[in-house]
Amino acid sequence: MPIGMVDYLASIKDPFNKGLFENAYRQSPILPLFPVMEIGAPTLNSLRDGPLPTPTSRKLNTTVTDSVGHLGDTYEDHLAIIQGIFNDDEARKKWTNVPKVVDPVAHEYDQYARSFERVVANMIFNGDVDLVPDDFNGLIKRFTIAEFPAVQLINCAGGAVVSTNVFASAATAQTFFNALDQLMYQIGVWGPAESNSFKGALFTNRTGILGFNRAAKLAGYSLNTVDLFGKRWTTYMNVPIVEVGLQRDKVTEIILAGDGTSGYPDGTALANRSAYLFGVRFSTPDGQVDSPGSDGLTLITAGGIQRLAPVKTTVNITQHGMEWQVGLAHPGDDYCAGLLWNFEWTTV
Repeated sequence: MPIGMVDYLASIKDPFNKGLFENAYRQSPILPLFPVMEIGAPTLNSLRDGPLPTPTSRKLNTTVTDSVGHLGDTYEDHLAIIQGIFNDDEARKKWTNVPKVVDPVAHEYDQYARSFERVVANMIFNGDVDLVPDDFNGLIKRFTIAEFPAVQLINCAGGAVVSTNVFASAATAQTFFNALDQLMYQIGVWGPAESNSFKGALFTNRTGILGFNRAAKLAGYSLNTVDLFGKRWTTYMNVPIVEVGLQRDKVTEIILAGDGTSGYPDGTALANRSAYLFGVRFSTPDGQVDSPGSDGLTLITAGGIQRLAPVKTTVNITQHGMEWQVGLAHPGDDYCAGLLWNFEWTTV
């Protein structure tokens, strides 16, 4: 199984690379939650478990017919190589004696580290190698409606066609939380987690994080806030509720807001399904950085964020760069994510 993100951060030896990773880590609503595995290849081959083998009881001095369960389907997870390059002009050295807030080169590295985190966050949800071959597959691609285990799709409105308006009354707010309880049970995030970690997370957008708080007030609940790794989280039943945030353009939501016609994350046009919420379970960290585990989602990487050595390209230009080989895996378990759908945050 993998190691926790804090332990992974502590394992980075190069101080410059560690600083780059810290810049991305500390500003991320997502990275601190994920366990990490190191791989030494561009792909990770794994199996998805099916039904278990069938042991049979026997009498003394007899044998039984061997019965083998479904061994699982082979699955490949790919690393994406995210890279950023910028130039440093020799003319900047003439500014060294001019008072400034920050060094321009240091500022560029910081901006790229923050941008890397946003790109990875977007891929975790929207990555699709069929559309962008150099990306890695995110949650929406992995858990499409056609392939998603039926019990992991929780319809907040039951069998109704019209979606549940969470804000309509205390009763509808309670309906939302009842459906949320079902989602959390199906993905297996009830119960205590390992120390210094969460078993899973609930991912939403800006509208959703505000909706949670309003729905909690209507239903008479309290969303606890806990302190973990220097961060503060809004939680429900000890599972953090995370606003994933905006893409690097600082405008577009990573988890798109529903528009009443595309409530499913794969864009299936179904009327009155205007919001959705992802629940995920993480692999349990156990200190083994070379194993992805088999019970949930894991971030896979090859060395973390790394600086590419500065190179003189022309008489007056030095080129700087950095890259991150990173991906997502969920070997062994297709039941580590779920989707709550057919509800809306509509003000009445």
